[in-house]
Amino acid sequence: MYKLASLLITVLLWPCIADAQVPAAYHATVLGTGTPMALNNKGQVAGLDEYNRPTVWSRTGAATVLAGQVYQPYISGINDDGTVVGFGLLNDPDNGGYYQPLIWRAGASMERIDLPGQGGVTYGINQRGDIIGSIAAPERWPDTTSGFVMRDSGTVYFENFHPTGINDAGHVVGSRDNGIQIWHDGEYSQVGDECCGYPGHINNHDWVIGTYDNFHTGVWRDGRFELAWEGYSTDINDAGMIVGSSSYASSVLWYEGEAYVLDHRWREPQWHDWMLTSALAINENGEIAAQAKNIVSGEFVMMLLSPVPEPARVTLLLAGLLLLGGLRFRPGRRSA
Repeated sequence: MYKLASLLITVLLWPCIADAQVPAAYHATVLGTGTPMALNNKGQVAGLDEYNRPTVWSRTGAATVLAGQVYQPYISGINDDGTVVGFGLLNDPDNGGYYQPLIWRAGASMERIDLPGQGGVTYGINQRGDIIGSIAAPERWPDTTSGFVMRDSGTVYFENFHPTGINDAGHVVGSRDNGIQIWHDGEYSQVGDECCGYPGHINNHDWVIGTYDNFHTGVWRDGRFELAWEGYSTDINDAGMIVGSSSYASSVLWYEGEAYVLDHRWREPQWHDWMLTSALAINENGEIAAQAKNIVSGEFVMMLLSPVPEPARVTLLLAGLLLLGGLRFRPGRRSA
């Protein structure tokens, strides 16, 4: 009886599971004033605050300014451990100099990433702490040296390969003279000839997004190429959700062949006078780091957009779980 009931409940709840990735609506949480640049699966947003300081915001809006003096900073990634990578100038820009690759380990002060050369930048970090970037190569190094991936096992320097994204398996996507390729443990594999003009990010299924034909977002997955929309992409998650901007909307979410205007999916009454100006990152929970503008006052704020389940599906899910729980814990009959 219990197995039959479990099967029936699974059938009833399957629409909730199958369509769980399709965004119905979003709830907005204001984080503060600044520029969001990266997002992890805990809902922490890394970026620059209103004073241009590297900062991490919790999903409730609590801000932590990252320690260390840096000029012209940029944040390129944050993983679930709270480790942040970026780059910036360590001296007054009036004195010249190179950007330096930087890391803030969770709760620690800023460190310069130990790389050869006069400087460099970072492009991202994965969940195990691998970091990608490029360097200003030192003298007597090949002129073709253009990038690196730093791992626990050591740092690999690339020749004629410009990395742009890394996934949690350590697969690095980038561009070479002969097109877009994915690097893993010393081996390169070619991404289809059509994709993408310039690569962007790569998810854990090795799906690659990029800019194709100057102003189109393309996605290469499972051996095929698909044009997503006219505009730019900024991030992709493992469900295949892509965020970015387009020629007709400042914030777009694409999923399974459909492009959604995010401004049509988050408008709670209190945000009547607001519009999204950018969608910068998306995590595995479908949360989106975005920026919004008040069209009356001109004020800008950072937001974390969280998916809101459809009420009918929530009710069905709760009913199913309660029924299943009742069957599991129903006391048996006692014999006389």
